[in-house]
Amino acid sequence: MSRKILTFLFILWASYLMACSSSQAPRLIGSYPSTPPESRPLQGTTIIYRTELDLAVTDPQTAAQCALQYAYNHGGYLVDRNSWVSKGQAMVTLELAVPSTAYESLHNDLLGLGIFIRESQDSRMIGTYSWDPLSTYSQITVHFSPISNVSSRFSLPAWRPIHTLQNAIAVSLAIFGFLSNILIWMVVVVGSFALIGWLIYRVLTKKHA
Repeated sequence: MSRKILTFLFILWASYLMACSSSQAPRLIGSYPSTPPESRPLQGTTIIYRTELDLAVTDPQTAAQCALQYAYNHGGYLVDRNSWVSKGQAMVTLELAVPSTAYESLHNDLLGLGIFIRESQDSRMIGTYSWDPLSTYSQITVHFSPISNVSSRFSLPAWRPIHTLQNAIAVSLAIFGFLSNILIWMVVVVGSFALIGWLIYRVLTKKHA
């Protein structure tokens, strides 16, 4: 009787151990998942741009009006405007503000107004929960200058054949003088060694004679 009881207890204990064991492999707490989580953009943030753009256009005043209209179309507004005359030609600078979500569209529209000269840009990230909605606006300062200013920078030098001929003769004389100096040095140095060698040869031949 006692043997049956012991057998029954042994079977019951083995069943308990099997029920408590887990079929999955043990995993450390806080370990990294086997597959990386999907990357997502930060919520509640936006990128603010500050850009300075130089463009060469046919008519700076007309280009400035077009740029201002582009800003209005994208929900922006004019912050400041400066215009002046330099060497008889008009220059215009606009400082535009636009929602950051429309920055790229306005930037591309402005580039289509003229010839690109240069650009400088910086950016920062801020939270979109700010109480001031204008804090999420990006700014673009665009300088319009006449195309004639740019073309003058790359204009070819004036054709002056006499001056060019004089420079060519001067360079030729300098090269000829340099080669003449080398020839003189070679004659003096090599000729000296040749003369010494000939004298030694004459002395030796007289002794043998």
